[in-house]
Amino acid sequence: MADLIFSQARLTSPPVHLVFGEVGDAVEIEIVVAGVFPAFGGTVRISTVSDASIAGVFPAFAGAVQAEYVSGANRPLVGAVGAGWQLAVQRRVGAEQHSESPAHAHKGVEAAWQGGALAAARVRVAREQTLQLARAAVQAGHQEAAQVPAAAIVIESGDGLRDRRASRRTGFQEARAAAVQRTSSWQERLRHVRRLAAVRWQPAAPVVVRRQGGTSSALRQHRVVHAAFEEAIVPPPGLSPRPGVVPPPFDPCYLPNPHLVFKDAGPAGTGLLFICERHAGPPALVVVPIKRVYVVINEVSLRRVDGNLPLPAFALSLSLDADSWTWGFNASLPASTLEALEPDADGSPVELEALINGQPYRLLAERLSRERQFGQAGIRVQGRGKAALLDAPYAAQRSFGNPLQPRTAQQLMADVLTVNGVGIGWDVAWGLTDWLVPAGAFSHQGSFVSALGQIAAAAGGYLQPHPTDPLLRVLPRYPVPSWQWGSAVPDVELPAAVTTRESIEWLEKPRYNRVFVSGTSQGLLGQVTRQGSAGDLIAPMVTDALATHADALRQRGIAVLSDTGRQANVTLRLPVLPETGVIVPGKFVRYVDGTTTRLGIVRSTSVDAGRPEVWQTIGVETRA
Repeated sequence: MADLIFSQARLTSPPVHLVFGEVGDAVEIEIVVAGVFPAFGGTVRISTVSDASIAGVFPAFAGAVQAEYVSGANRPLVGAVGAGWQLAVQRRVGAEQHSESPAHAHKGVEAAWQGGALAAARVRVAREQTLQLARAAVQAGHQEAAQVPAAAIVIESGDGLRDRRASRRTGFQEARAAAVQRTSSWQERLRHVRRLAAVRWQPAAPVVVRRQGGTSSALRQHRVVHAAFEEAIVPPPGLSPRPGVVPPPFDPCYLPNPHLVFKDAGPAGTGLLFICERHAGPPALVVVPIKRVYVVINEVSLRRVDGNLPLPAFALSLSLDADSWTWGFNASLPASTLEALEPDADGSPVELEALINGQPYRLLAERLSRERQFGQAGIRVQGRGKAALLDAPYAAQRSFGNPLQPRTAQQLMADVLTVNGVGIGWDVAWGLTDWLVPAGAFSHQGSFVSALGQIAAAAGGYLQPHPTDPLLRVLPRYPVPSWQWGSAVPDVELPAAVTTRESIEWLEKPRYNRVFVSGTSQGLLGQVTRQGSAGDLIAPMVTDALATHADALRQRGIAVLSDTGRQANVTLRLPVLPETGVIVPGKFVRYVDGTTTRLGIVRSTSVDAGRPEVWQTIGVETRA
């Protein structure tokens, strides 16, 4: 507790006031004392009524008052700041319409004039007497005829032929002439008297005329109508050629050999495959026969390569086309497999292996997404094939070139897949005609796979990944020019019976037959013309820094001129058969639909693997 210090002189005379704080800030306290005075009594004698007053002295009122000042006591709130406004209360006021709803009143249409009353107009002649001219009374030259009863109409003949009319008799006799009487032409008449018209005939009386027909009731007669056709029937078995039509001679696909000798042992199976070799061109390497039922036992599995951990996949799909250098895939798995699919500590993706009917595919799990619904949860995985390691974000951007010495195109690809002269573990399967590239002609900034794609595109080629190995195939876009596909050997022949869906899209492209291909600083300039054509339709010029040799120019020109004319892109959906497997882009396919045969090259492939079905859809580029 702090010490109490009195800074001013003490007052000596009572009362002594203690003031805490500044002078003038003393607190005045009002004290109300309540008490009861003692009874006031006395004796007064009054003899005469008069005014009197009584005076007395009350005893002294004494007491004791004790007050205590507590400096640390809580003071209640004795003051409040009053606002100039009070808190408004929300009030809902309806919108009042200052006009009441008008009552619908029917107002009649008032005419600007009233109905006129019909009045007869009077014609007043300016002179009193009428004109003297009047028509003479005209009397008929015949007197009134006497009515003769109507005679019955008698038919002249009884047979009532249709080509004769019944004779008729007149109902009046010949009238006799009467003398004409003339009267005066003038008379004095009044203006208001109208001339009376006298009728010379009386109202006619109706006469009933009877008619007698010359025919009786007709009898219905049936007439036979001979049609030019008879009722159709189901044709009997056999051939019934139309008379006068000579069918074309039948040219069979197979000509039997009368001296056929079986000298080798037959196969274990009893299946016989007959191929139409005389009309369909060269036989295909793999021919799918026509069957009533195609039985395929599908096998689909997915596992993590590191640790050989199996992953139960609900669905799996793969896709690849001619413009893609790696596989793309999607998979749906249970939510419990999330930990096995998460990237490693260094951020590298998990490598997976998908097995589809015995064919393995190495894949990278790049994107994960979780989907959860009521009562179930799942993981969706998206990624690419193993070749994605040659592209961003796994491969850094680099500079590639041959500044010191000339190299072939195949050697340039081998140089790309090295770092400081050491290979990165990938290889290239060359499928083009190689050519020489002078020193300093090749320069590229990008990833490994982008540099490889530039070299392949210079000669009209593209890249295709190996399913499992670190290997890239370099394939020509058109191994055989499109105008020579008739002599190409198909890789697979598919009948229409094996496909479940077919769609055809026709495209019309310019029919170029000549193209100029040119290099840049160290390249060549050459023209490529389609053999047997006039070379009058020139395609836009193609320029490439690696067009440094005639072989490169020719391959690039063939790719440009083959992608011309009317095309038919055929999409086929079929199972993954053991004899065909997954048909990848670059394969020649012959599709036989009855008498229609289409030969083309596969451009896209997609595989949808579920349980228990596995289907593949291929896109085939053909010529219409």
